[in-house]
Amino acid sequence: MVPAMMGMEAVRFGSSQLRVLPLRTAGLAEARPGCLSLVFPEGYIPGHSAAMIRLHEQMRALLAGEGPVLLLGETGVGKELVAQALHASSPRRAGPFVAVNCAAIPAELMEAEMFGIGKAVATGVNERPGKFQLAKGGTLFLDEIGEMPLVLQTKLLRALQGKEIQPVGGPPIRVDIRVIAATNSDIDRRMEQGQFRRDLYYRVAGFVLRVPPLRERREDIPRLVQAFLGAFSHEDGRTISRITPEALRALTAHSWPGNVRELEHEVRRLVCLCPDGQAVDCGMLSEHVLDPSEAEANAPPTSLTLEANIDHLERRLIRTALGRTGGGRAAAARLLGISRNGLTNKMERLGLGAPDRAAAPA
Repeated sequence: MVPAMMGMEAVRFGSSQLRVLPLRTAGLAEARPGCLSLVFPEGYIPGHSAAMIRLHEQMRALLAGEGPVLLLGETGVGKELVAQALHASSPRRAGPFVAVNCAAIPAELMEAEMFGIGKAVATGVNERPGKFQLAKGGTLFLDEIGEMPLVLQTKLLRALQGKEIQPVGGPPIRVDIRVIAATNSDIDRRMEQGQFRRDLYYRVAGFVLRVPPLRERREDIPRLVQAFLGAFSHEDGRTISRITPEALRALTAHSWPGNVRELEHEVRRLVCLCPDGQAVDCGMLSEHVLDPSEAEANAPPTSLTLEANIDHLERRLIRTALGRTGGGRAAAARLLGISRNGLTNKMERLGLGAPDRAAAPA
């Protein structure tokens, strides 16, 4: 049994074992601002492209399971949506869904965040449950598990093997959870370089699902655009549900290096710009979406000079970083390892005039 929207999707793909339930919103711990789950309900994975049909079929094989799953995919493809859908259709659906971004927690705080703090840790420090305790009876989603420090990987492996955790300063506690992990990194390479434990990989990769990037399922873009338009205009109390064919073609042709999350932020921006009751047109699209030279910019340079190739590479990296952050220069600069002023100077030198928008959530 799954929530209504996912049930309708699954019926389209031939599932006869699903019963549609009303949409549930309880049990979703730590929904993050800007997360795709704010637009698409728990358990709903949008898309009718061949790539998404394959993903739906693989997910259908896991509907009644409780085993570990590893989700692979680029930033912004919707890995957390997939994890929510797997949780919503599992025997643990009545339990909590707790999401942890392993890349966002400082290494020195991660053990306490994951395993909690016991009573005896220090005077004046309150006992606090960790993510494992909060996910009791449900699903723990470990996003960006590839970025977890090695010392924590060892403790995580021990917890998964023994189904027992050791809170900081407290006694051992038995845990009952399902783990779904995700990463956007090359996990095989990280294992070869000794940055990720192979035994932990085999523990969390009971079943591996690849979530396709948006450029591999362009036929889904019109449906996604309409969904975002409806959601954001409703959120703002406005009536913006139409987009001109020319604007939709431009959105469909764009490469979207930041995937669905980048598209989400672009449509949110369009809703803000579009007059109430009117249709979104090409004049409202971001420069980097409309730029007819984007394909040329992403093609190999014709010159073999070092300077030309460095400029070409910098231009591609900056475009990718801006795409992944929804156009936010401060966040893009952090991804690139340079200052915001340094990024602005490079963009001016390279002729990249994309507007500076608010940074997207991590």
